[in-house]
Amino acid sequence: MSPVRELRQFAQGIERGRAAVEAARPRPESNERNEGYVTNLKLIKREMYVQATFDVLRS
Repeated sequence: MSPVRELRQFAQGIERGRAAVEAARPRPESNERNEGYVTNLKLIKREMYVQATFDVLRS
């Protein structure tokens, strides 16, 4: 392989990874207060399912 081709492939790999980095950036409509509330709500729900018996879950 030539150095130019390797450099081109490297640059293409960085471009492909750029979309993933941009998708991971925080968004303005997402904030810590809502994220914390949702996480806490999910935790409570999980605990309820663990403590519930099969009869409670069927109804």
